[in-house]
Amino acid sequence: MPLSQGLKAGLAAGVVYGALVGVLHIGTLEACSASQISYISQQLLKLNAPSNETATQMFGTEVLYFPMIYGIWGLIYGVLYGALYASLYTRLPGSNSKMKGLSLAIPVFLIGVFAGPMDYLAYHCSPGYVPIVSVLIGVPVCFVFGYFLGLFYDSFGRLALEEKEQQKTDAARRPKTLIFDGQQWTSRFRTRVWPSQRVREAHSSKWKLIHWRPSLSLLSEVLLQILLRSKRHVFLS
Repeated sequence: MPLSQGLKAGLAAGVVYGALVGVLHIGTLEACSASQISYISQQLLKLNAPSNETATQMFGTEVLYFPMIYGIWGLIYGVLYGALYASLYTRLPGSNSKMKGLSLAIPVFLIGVFAGPMDYLAYHCSPGYVPIVSVLIGVPVCFVFGYFLGLFYDSFGRLALEEKEQQKTDAARRPKTLIFDGQQWTSRFRTRVWPSQRVREAHSSKWKLIHWRPSLSLLSEVLLQILLRSKRHVFLS
Protein backbone atom coordinates (compact mmCIF):
# COMPACT_ATOMS: atom_id res chain seq x y z
CA MET A 1 0.00 0.00 0.00
CA PRO A 2 2.63 2.68 0.83
CA LEU A 3 4.51 2.00 -2.42
CA SER A 4 1.43 2.27 -4.61
CA GLN A 5 0.39 5.34 -2.64
CA GLY A 6 3.82 6.88 -3.29
CA LEU A 7 3.66 6.04 -7.01
CA LYS A 8 0.27 7.72 -7.32
CA ALA A 9 1.47 10.76 -5.39
CA GLY A 10 4.66 10.90 -7.49
CA LEU A 11 2.65 10.74 -10.70
CA ALA A 12 0.34 13.55 -9.61
CA ALA A 13 3.19 15.72 -8.30
CA GLY A 14 5.25 14.80 -11.37
CA VAL A 15 2.63 16.46 -13.58
CA VAL A 16 3.20 19.71 -11.68
CA TYR A 17 6.98 19.25 -11.74
CA GLY A 18 7.08 18.42 -15.46
CA ALA A 19 4.84 21.38 -16.34
CA LEU A 20 7.01 23.84 -14.39
CA VAL A 21 10.20 22.41 -15.88
CA GLY A 22 8.73 22.70 -19.37
CA VAL A 23 7.73 26.32 -18.78
CA LEU A 24 11.27 27.11 -17.61
CA HIS A 25 12.70 25.55 -20.76
CA ILE A 26 10.37 27.62 -22.92
CA GLY A 27 11.34 30.80 -21.08
CA THR A 28 15.05 30.02 -21.37
CA LEU A 29 14.83 29.26 -25.10
CA GLU A 30 12.84 32.42 -25.80
CA ALA A 31 15.30 34.54 -23.83
CA CYS A 32 18.18 32.95 -25.72
CA SER A 33 16.49 32.86 -29.12
CA ALA A 34 19.05 35.04 -30.96
CA SER A 35 22.00 33.05 -29.66
CA GLN A 36 20.29 29.74 -30.35
CA ILE A 37 19.45 30.71 -33.97
CA SER A 38 23.02 31.90 -34.51
CA TYR A 39 24.40 28.65 -33.11
CA ILE A 40 22.09 26.58 -35.32
CA SER A 41 23.15 28.62 -38.36
CA GLN A 42 26.81 27.96 -37.63
CA GLN A 43 26.17 24.26 -37.35
CA LEU A 44 24.27 24.25 -40.63
CA LEU A 45 27.10 26.12 -42.35
CA LYS A 46 29.51 23.43 -41.24
CA LEU A 47 27.22 20.95 -42.96
CA ASN A 48 27.04 23.12 -46.12
CA ALA A 49 23.29 23.63 -45.67
CA PRO A 50 21.27 26.87 -46.02
CA SER A 51 21.19 28.66 -42.70
CA ASN A 52 18.78 31.65 -42.60
CA GLU A 53 15.18 30.50 -42.71
CA THR A 54 16.06 26.89 -41.94
CA ALA A 55 17.76 27.87 -38.69
CA THR A 56 14.69 29.86 -37.64
CA GLN A 57 12.44 26.94 -38.44
CA MET A 58 14.66 24.56 -36.51
CA PHE A 59 14.61 26.88 -33.54
CA GLY A 60 10.80 26.93 -33.65
CA THR A 61 10.88 23.15 -33.54
CA GLU A 62 13.23 23.26 -30.55
CA VAL A 63 10.86 25.55 -28.65
CA LEU A 64 8.16 22.91 -28.96
CA TYR A 65 10.31 19.77 -28.73
CA PHE A 66 12.64 20.36 -25.79
CA PRO A 67 10.05 21.63 -23.28
CA MET A 68 7.78 18.70 -24.13
CA ILE A 69 10.58 16.11 -23.81
CA TYR A 70 11.93 17.57 -20.58
CA GLY A 71 8.39 17.88 -19.20
CA ILE A 72 7.74 14.17 -19.83
CA TRP A 73 11.15 13.43 -18.34
CA GLY A 74 10.17 15.38 -15.24
CA LEU A 75 6.93 13.38 -15.02
CA ILE A 76 8.89 10.10 -15.09
CA TYR A 77 11.27 11.41 -12.45
CA GLY A 78 8.26 12.38 -10.34
CA VAL A 79 7.05 8.77 -10.30
CA LEU A 80 10.51 7.56 -9.29
CA TYR A 81 10.73 10.17 -6.55
CA GLY A 82 7.29 9.08 -5.33
CA ALA A 83 8.45 5.47 -4.98
CA LEU A 84 11.59 6.62 -3.16
CA TYR A 85 9.51 8.89 -0.93
CA ALA A 86 7.20 6.03 0.06
CA SER A 87 10.14 3.69 0.74
CA LEU A 88 11.98 6.21 2.93
CA TYR A 89 8.92 7.86 4.48
CA THR A 90 9.64 6.88 8.08
CA ARG A 91 13.29 7.90 7.76
CA LEU A 92 12.76 11.29 6.17
CA PRO A 93 13.00 14.36 8.43
CA GLY A 94 9.82 16.30 9.07
CA SER A 95 6.77 16.21 11.29
CA ASN A 96 4.25 15.58 8.50
CA SER A 97 4.08 14.43 4.91
CA LYS A 98 4.54 17.90 3.42
CA MET A 99 7.67 18.58 5.46
CA LYS A 100 9.03 15.18 4.51
CA GLY A 101 8.38 16.02 0.86
CA LEU A 102 10.16 19.36 1.22
CA SER A 103 13.19 17.54 2.60
CA LEU A 104 13.62 15.95 -0.84
CA ALA A 105 13.75 19.30 -2.64
CA ILE A 106 17.54 19.75 -2.62
CA PRO A 107 18.32 16.17 -3.79
CA VAL A 108 15.68 16.56 -6.51
CA PHE A 109 17.28 19.84 -7.57
CA LEU A 110 20.80 18.41 -7.74
CA ILE A 111 19.69 15.37 -9.68
CA GLY A 112 17.61 17.52 -12.00
CA VAL A 113 20.51 19.85 -12.84
CA PHE A 114 23.26 17.27 -13.27
CA ALA A 115 21.38 14.19 -14.48
CA GLY A 116 17.79 15.22 -15.03
CA PRO A 117 15.39 17.49 -16.87
CA MET A 118 16.73 20.81 -15.52
CA ASP A 119 19.85 21.07 -17.69
CA TYR A 120 19.38 24.71 -18.71
CA LEU A 121 23.12 25.32 -18.92
CA ALA A 122 23.25 23.30 -22.15
CA TYR A 123 21.68 26.19 -24.08
CA HIS A 124 23.90 28.68 -25.91
CA CYS A 125 22.85 32.10 -24.73
CA SER A 126 23.92 35.69 -24.66
CA PRO A 127 23.89 37.10 -22.04
CA GLY A 128 25.23 33.99 -20.41
CA TYR A 129 23.52 34.52 -17.05
CA VAL A 130 20.06 33.65 -18.40
CA PRO A 131 20.50 29.85 -18.05
CA ILE A 132 21.93 30.41 -14.58
CA VAL A 133 18.79 32.33 -13.63
CA SER A 134 16.71 29.41 -14.89
CA VAL A 135 18.76 27.03 -12.75
CA LEU A 136 18.20 29.21 -9.67
CA ILE A 137 14.46 29.37 -10.37
CA GLY A 138 14.58 25.57 -10.41
CA VAL A 139 15.20 25.58 -6.64
CA PRO A 140 11.70 26.82 -5.67
CA VAL A 141 10.27 24.57 -8.39
CA CYS A 142 11.75 21.57 -6.56
CA PHE A 143 10.32 22.78 -3.26
CA VAL A 144 6.90 23.10 -4.91
CA PHE A 145 7.28 19.54 -6.18
CA GLY A 146 8.18 18.28 -2.69
CA TYR A 147 5.20 20.06 -1.15
CA PHE A 148 2.76 18.60 -3.68
CA LEU A 149 4.35 15.17 -3.27
CA GLY A 150 3.52 15.21 0.45
CA LEU A 151 0.10 16.72 -0.19
CA PHE A 152 -0.90 14.06 -2.73
CA TYR A 153 0.58 11.33 -0.54
CA ASP A 154 -1.80 12.29 2.26
CA SER A 155 -4.71 12.65 -0.18
CA PHE A 156 -4.27 9.20 -1.69
CA GLY A 157 -3.73 7.75 1.79
CA ARG A 158 -7.03 9.18 3.01
CA LEU A 159 -8.76 7.94 -0.14
CA ALA A 160 -7.44 4.41 0.37
CA LEU A 161 -8.50 4.49 4.03
CA GLU A 162 -12.00 5.67 3.11
CA GLU A 163 -12.32 2.89 0.53
CA LYS A 164 -11.19 0.32 3.09
CA GLU A 165 -13.66 1.61 5.68
CA GLN A 166 -16.42 1.55 3.07
CA GLN A 167 -15.62 -2.07 2.27
CA LYS A 168 -15.79 -2.94 5.97
CA THR A 169 -19.11 -1.10 6.27
CA ASP A 170 -20.56 -2.92 3.26
CA ALA A 171 -19.38 -6.26 4.64
CA ALA A 172 -20.88 -5.50 8.05
CA ARG A 173 -24.24 -4.59 6.56
CA ARG A 174 -24.61 -7.81 4.60
CA PRO A 175 -27.19 -10.20 6.15
CA LYS A 176 -25.78 -13.30 7.80
CA THR A 177 -26.53 -16.63 6.11
CA LEU A 178 -26.49 -20.24 7.27
CA ILE A 179 -26.80 -23.43 5.24
CA PHE A 180 -29.10 -25.98 6.96
CA ASP A 181 -30.56 -29.13 5.46
CA GLY A 182 -29.63 -28.05 1.94
CA GLN A 183 -31.36 -24.68 2.32
CA GLN A 184 -29.91 -21.23 2.89
CA TRP A 185 -31.38 -19.30 5.80
CA THR A 186 -30.79 -15.57 6.04
CA SER A 187 -31.19 -13.59 9.23
CA ARG A 188 -33.67 -10.74 9.06
CA PHE A 189 -31.32 -8.65 11.22
CA ARG A 190 -28.26 -6.94 9.84
CA THR A 191 -25.04 -6.42 11.71
CA ARG A 192 -24.78 -2.89 13.01
CA VAL A 193 -22.01 -0.52 12.00
CA TRP A 194 -20.31 0.37 15.24
CA PRO A 195 -18.79 3.69 16.32
CA SER A 196 -15.19 4.30 17.27
CA GLN A 197 -13.06 1.87 19.27
CA ARG A 198 -13.20 4.09 22.33
CA VAL A 199 -17.00 4.01 22.38
CA ARG A 200 -16.97 0.22 21.93
CA GLU A 201 -14.61 -0.20 24.85
CA ALA A 202 -16.74 2.07 27.04
CA HIS A 203 -19.88 0.02 26.30
CA SER A 204 -18.34 -3.40 25.81
CA SER A 205 -21.01 -5.35 27.66
CA LYS A 206 -23.85 -3.67 25.82
CA TRP A 207 -22.01 -4.08 22.52
CA LYS A 208 -21.55 -7.82 23.04
CA LEU A 209 -25.24 -8.27 23.85
CA ILE A 210 -26.37 -6.37 20.76
CA HIS A 211 -23.72 -8.04 18.62
CA TRP A 212 -25.11 -11.53 19.36
CA ARG A 213 -28.73 -10.64 18.64
CA PRO A 214 -28.54 -11.41 14.88
CA SER A 215 -26.89 -14.76 15.59
CA LEU A 216 -29.44 -15.65 18.30
CA SER A 217 -32.26 -14.70 15.98
CA LEU A 218 -30.83 -16.86 13.23
CA LEU A 219 -30.35 -19.77 15.65
CA SER A 220 -33.93 -19.45 16.87
CA GLU A 221 -35.20 -19.59 13.30
CA VAL A 222 -33.21 -22.76 12.62
CA LEU A 223 -34.41 -24.43 15.84
CA LEU A 224 -37.99 -23.51 14.97
CA GLN A 225 -37.61 -25.14 11.57
CA ILE A 226 -36.16 -28.27 13.19
CA LEU A 227 -39.06 -28.40 15.65
CA LEU A 228 -41.63 -27.99 12.86
CA ARG A 229 -39.99 -30.70 10.80
CA SER A 230 -39.90 -33.03 13.80
CA LYS A 231 -43.58 -32.48 14.50
CA ARG A 232 -44.35 -33.08 10.84
CA HIS A 233 -42.48 -36.38 10.86
CA VAL A 234 -44.24 -37.47 14.07
CA PHE A 235 -47.60 -36.53 12.62
CA LEU A 236 -46.96 -38.44 9.41
CA SER A 237 -45.74 -41.50 11.26
